Amino acid sequence: MSWLGTVGDTTELKKLYGGKAPSLEEVELVEVKLRQGKEGVSLRFDLAEFPDSPPESWARKKHNTVQLTVRFVGIVDLSLRGWGEYVVSDLHIGEENGVICCAIESHVTELKLRARSARLERISGYQNMERPVCPYEGGGVHWGSC
Repeated sequence: MSWLGTVGDTTELKKLYGGKAPSLEEVELVEVKLRQGKEGVSLRFDLAEFPDSPPESWARKKHNTVQLTVRFVGIVDLSLRGWGEYVVSDLHIGEENGVICCAIESHVTELKLRARSARLERISGYQNMERPVCPYEGGGVHWGSC
């Protein structure tokens, strides 16, 4: 099962990527937000893969990066070791025995969590000045492919 089947509220993301799940390889973890009680943990990260057909407003503004925020609630386990200025690694989101599992490990950071549910909280696009601005014709741009 794709990670989109594990996370709720992904309809708009599926539309953005033409019905397929965007890769969680080489994501840049931007923020980890811990909230008390039922609010859980939110991860904000940049995808390495840009959609084939981005919204017109994104193309006009020369956006080259998709940023997602995924919220995990009903936290069962959480561990975080280290934190760096630039955390880029593969993000793993799956399900095991009815519990959502999430992990990312880089050379400076290790985050693992298990939660009762997860949902896509936000999708946004922006122009990341550290990434090349690629032409939109043909789309399917992967960070670093220009």
